[in-house]
Amino acid sequence: MRAWIVRPIRSGGLDIAVPHRIYAPSGRWIELSHEGRFGDHRCLSSIVDRSGLELLSVTYENNLITYHLHPNFGETRYEIALKDRWVERVTLPTHDRGSWRFKYVCESETGDYPRNAKGRPIKEQSYEFDDLDNLTYSRTDFADGEKDKAYFTCEGFQLKNATHTHPDYLPSMDFAYDDDGNMLNDELGHKLRYDESGLVPAGPRLSGL
Repeated sequence: MRAWIVRPIRSGGLDIAVPHRIYAPSGRWIELSHEGRFGDHRCLSSIVDRSGLELLSVTYENNLITYHLHPNFGETRYEIALKDRWVERVTLPTHDRGSWRFKYVCESETGDYPRNAKGRPIKEQSYEFDDLDNLTYSRTDFADGEKDKAYFTCEGFQLKNATHTHPDYLPSMDFAYDDDGNMLNDELGHKLRYDESGLVPAGPRLSGL
């Protein structure tokens, strides 16, 4: 059974617990440090194994996050560039530094747009976040000209309520949590079940209302 040790840190104006050491069933462990800074937030800065070998280091500079894999054994580097809190570009650790760029607008020449749970085609979505990077508002423009405005209420890092203006969604949904911080229902009102490790188990995930 996997186990872990957590430690408290101050991040984004809140006191939170983050994993510090994770143990495998074999007894091996890795240790995580959160000395990185991204705005007001403390972030993962390195992972080392029990021998002290650094497996990963992470640096943060303006809107660029760089992941160094096995930094003591040559240059294997991923870069993630952000713009307005969105991933704009991912650069791969290949010899030609190949990269992907992202644009968050749905475009289709055939009309084959991504769809919501009711099958309605989505043309464009926009989002707003608070200082803790919690989603607070989203607007969805559908291909048929209709739109949905959704508002999200959070306490700390927990989503407490979501409201929608489009009939494809429930008008309002409150979210509950157990003593371990696991969410007990999804946005459709289905109850979520967890196994002893705190993970949603494989197979059927939802129980009835």
